[in-house]
Amino acid sequence: MPDRPAINRRDFLKYSATGAVTLTTGLGLGGSRAVGQQPFTPRSRPGHVVRIAHSQALSDPDRVDSEPVCEVVELMVNAAILAFTGRGELAVAYGELFCPEDRVLIKLSCLGSPNMATNEAVVAALIKGLKLLGIPEQNMVLYDQYRNRMMRARYRPGGDLLGVPIEFSRTRGYSGTAIRHDAGSSPFAVAFEQATAVISVPVFKDHDVSGFTGGMKNITHGCTENPSQMHRNHCAAIADIYNTDMVRSRMRLLVADVLRLMYHEGPQDNPNKEAHNSVYLATDPVALDTIGLQLVNEARTRHDIRSLEEDGRPNTYLARATELGLGEHRREAITLEEHLLA
Repeated sequence: MPDRPAINRRDFLKYSATGAVTLTTGLGLGGSRAVGQQPFTPRSRPGHVVRIAHSQALSDPDRVDSEPVCEVVELMVNAAILAFTGRGELAVAYGELFCPEDRVLIKLSCLGSPNMATNEAVVAALIKGLKLLGIPEQNMVLYDQYRNRMMRARYRPGGDLLGVPIEFSRTRGYSGTAIRHDAGSSPFAVAFEQATAVISVPVFKDHDVSGFTGGMKNITHGCTENPSQMHRNHCAAIADIYNTDMVRSRMRLLVADVLRLMYHEGPQDNPNKEAHNSVYLATDPVALDTIGLQLVNEARTRHDIRSLEEDGRPNTYLARATELGLGEHRREAITLEEHLLA
């Protein structure tokens, strides 16, 4: 599918003001399709990352841990979807990435709770967009591994967000069959296994083992039963686990919550973070993580801290991921499309 011109800020605000987010019918009906219908092919843009920034994303610009402004964050997520697809209506835009029959798992990142976890405002915006497409609440799930971390981030397993159930690893448990990959084998969460489409909603952080953690590790080490066994060589296994059919066939979108950026002493929440007031969106996980790694290293430079490589935590999975055909890690080959809304 050829790329369309990205929507500009003026057009986006116009669409938002007029409420042009109506559900259109006949959008790529994938999953279990009627006889004679074409299979659904989700939109993909290799090597392309969209950034939407808004200076008022946090309620107090002088306090990095201040609450997100929900209305602003929703505007940012919507703008990212529209810009990435080049569409002018949210339902149409979501229809290029998902189909109404999808069973969608939204993978949270709560290990850095309370303040370096996926914000509810980002997730709520995604849920609203998926509902516009016609995906019912019961066909979505919010998922992460650890109940206590989720609770600290205000996600209560057994509860819901906008009617979408919230689960953790013990809700449905892990598959009895481990998936083999070049780094070993890993049982995946049943919730992940039963999804047809997955959205990774990571935060960008320093990590004491992998150096950087973002969209890919959120899946490979956040949806498997044995992540601690996959930490060798700075988590080089990320590429091999992501390369399994279990992951590749389900991954549909990555939406990084970078309202805050942690540049040192992660992955647990700590004071070494700064406001970034941004959302990054991509279908290319390698390109997204390449941008995230760059952001963390740039922040370390600003704070007179050695780069991750100089600190003995070089990235070991991005080049391997490109070799496996998972995406693009060469920075010069990645297009970063940036929009400042305010």
